[in-house]
Amino acid sequence: MTNNDYGLPRYRVDPMDSAVRLAGSFVLIAFLTFEETVAMSRSRQAAGIMIVALFGLWGCTRAPSADNGSAATAEKLKAVETKLARLEDDFRAASSARDQLSKKLIAAEEARMALEVQLSARTNERDQAQNQYKTFRDGLRDLLAKADEGKFESSPTVPVIPASNTKPELPALPIPTSGK
Repeated sequence: MTNNDYGLPRYRVDPMDSAVRLAGSFVLIAFLTFEETVAMSRSRQAAGIMIVALFGLWGCTRAPSADNGSAATAEKLKAVETKLARLEDDFRAASSARDQLSKKLIAAEEARMALEVQLSARTNERDQAQNQYKTFRDGLRDLLAKADEGKFESSPTVPVIPASNTKPELPALPIPTSGK
């Protein structure tokens, strides 16, 4: 809003302001049409409606003034371009971060798959070791039970054989003489 040559405020024309002016002119038309207290002839009433409608259309079609509008428009355009450039940079940064994270995700999924394969292999090894341990334990229990009963059907009794056929030599003891 700036002052014109007469010191009165002059407003920059905005399309919304034009729409408001047009709507206001239609309200004025409706007011003049249905007001019963104003005594006008039909021709004056029609002329008034036409003048108000023309001024409304003229206000709507009027472009913003070139002297004030260009500087403000240029500033707004520069601000919008700056904001657009910042948003494009943010988009590029977010896009590159997304690409890096997707690569990390793919690598993590591959590592998880490899770990699952290793886990299944280790689980199979564990199960085999548990089965071997269980078989060994059951075998020991069977052997202990047979040992307690004294039954060794599968193993024959082995006789003890001396290591040598000679008598061991005994040390010679002196025999005392009885005649003293």
